[in-house]
Amino acid sequence: MKHVAKEAGRRNSSHLRQSLWLLVAVAWLAQCGADDEPVHDFFPEIVVARPGDTLAIFPPRGDTSLILARVSGLALADDEQSVYILDPGNYRVHHIDLDGNLLASMGSQGEGPGELERPIAIQAAPGGGVWVLDNENQRATRFGPDGTLVETINAHGTTFSPLRDGILIPARGLGRDAEALLTLAGPAKATNLIDPPEVPGILRDSGHMRHAMAVKMAPISPSEIAIVVNGSDLRGWRAFVDVAAARVDSLVELSLPADVRQQIEEVEVEPGAQLVALHRVGMAGGKLWAISVGLVDPVAFSIPLAEGEPSIRVVAEGLNRWREGFRVEDIIVLDDRMIVARDIEVLILERLPESG
Repeated sequence: MKHVAKEAGRRNSSHLRQSLWLLVAVAWLAQCGADDEPVHDFFPEIVVARPGDTLAIFPPRGDTSLILARVSGLALADDEQSVYILDPGNYRVHHIDLDGNLLASMGSQGEGPGELERPIAIQAAPGGGVWVLDNENQRATRFGPDGTLVETINAHGTTFSPLRDGILIPARGLGRDAEALLTLAGPAKATNLIDPPEVPGILRDSGHMRHAMAVKMAPISPSEIAIVVNGSDLRGWRAFVDVAAARVDSLVELSLPADVRQQIEEVEVEPGAQLVALHRVGMAGGKLWAISVGLVDPVAFSIPLAEGEPSIRVVAEGLNRWREGFRVEDIIVLDDRMIVARDIEVLILERLPESG
C-alpha cells in the first residue's frame, strides 16, 4: 500500500485545524438555523499528543536490561488500571501500570505452551489478564496479569473479541468456507453463531470476511461487540450477541465521523492493494476508539455509541520520527493521559486539550 499524500500535506497546524472546524460550524449553523438539533459531529473535541508532555517512558531510556523490538499493539486491562504491550520482535507481551512500571513479562519464542511464533493481536481478558492471537501457532493464548499461562484455544486470524468463555473471531478466520459472520472459539470446540435475520451485504462479502486485515473487532460490553469493516468504505456495526444461544441477535450500524471517512476515501493505493485504514478498535474510558496511526489526520478518533455523542480526535505532534525508529504504532486514550506505542518504546503522555 502506498499513501501518495505528502507527510507535510497531512499535518496541518493546530491553528489551521481549529479555524477549519470553526468555519464548518458557522456554515452549518447558517444553513440549518439555531432551532435545529445540533449535529455533534461538526464540533469534535480535539486533543493533542506531544512528546514534551511525557509523564513516563517504558522502558526507561538508558536501561538496557529490556529492549523492545517492533512494538505493534496495546491492550488496556479490564480494570483500566494497567496496559499490555505486544512486542512481537521479542515474542513477548509486557504488562505495565499507568506510570510505566513493569509488572510482568510473558511469552518466548517457540511452539510449546505459553510460547509465541507470530503474535499478531492482543486484547484484555475479561476478569484480568490478556489474550494473544498467534497466527503461526494458530491459537490464542491467555496469560494472567502476573504472566502465568492460563489457557490456550485453537484460533486463526488477525482480529478477535474476547469473552469470559472463549473468543469471537470472523467465521472465515478458521479457514473454513463458513456462511456465518462469527465463530465462538472455546477450549473444547468452535461454534458458528447464528446470524441475525438481516446482514448488510458488505459483511456478507467473502472478500471482506476472508481478508486478513479487512475486519476489526472489539468488545463493547459482555453482550456487545464492535465490528468495523476496514478499507476505503469504512463502516461499523454494534453486534448484540447471545452466547448461551450461540447467535447474534441484531446488528446496529455505527455512525462513523463523516470527515474521517472522507479522508480515507481520498487515500490513493496501488492497484490491487488492500487499504488498511485502521490498526485496531477498542474501548477505553467508556468510549469506542478507532486507531488510525497516521493514515488520516487524527491518529485516533472515537466512534459515537449514543446519539448526540461527539467524536474526539487525537492529533499527534512530533511523535513520528521515522528514521530514528520512533513511529507511532498504537495509542490508548484515557481521561487524564494517553499511552502511545512506538517501534521501540511506550510513552505515557499527559492528555491535553487543543490550545488556542
